Amino acid sequence: MFDYQAGEKYKLTLIMVGFAGLMAGMFFTLLLMPSPEPQGAHHRQQPKWASDPDVTGGRGGMRSPGVSPLAQAAVRDGNAPAGGGGAPATLDPQSVTTMMNGWLDLAWDMSAGSAANSQQKAIQFMTPACALAYQSNVWTPDIAKPIQESGLKSPFTKTAIT
Repeated sequence: MFDYQAGEKYKLTLIMVGFAGLMAGMFFTLLLMPSPEPQGAHHRQQPKWASDPDVTGGRGGMRSPGVSPLAQAAVRDGNAPAGGGGAPATLDPQSVTTMMNGWLDLAWDMSAGSAANSQQKAIQFMTPACALAYQSNVWTPDIAKPIQESGLKSPFTKTAIT
């Protein structure tokens, strides 16, 4: 009366079509996938800050991109502010952390009464080129004047130095 085998044929056909589709999908995926990079060609470029003399402690050329030509000329002529000095060859992590704790408190002090004095103390930690760049780009008279005239007190809380 009824042919139960007909449903089995359709089920087997659907399974075979699904399997063929899966195989075709894998084939095209492998065909279109980019080839892997050779082992020797994978060179990671060093970040720009890794060669900065303020980070390394060395005295490289005065061609820092953040320093204006006017500031570079002032450093060459000896008109740079005092401070900075050469860093030792090896640095103790504890002493660096202690120095950064003190410097961050000074550099981020934006209270009206003490900001100018704190900024001058923070600049003493910097190399001459960094100090000139800081004074011409960060702590400019245009920034200092509104802070001093505001009369506000601004707390700075550091949470971690890593």
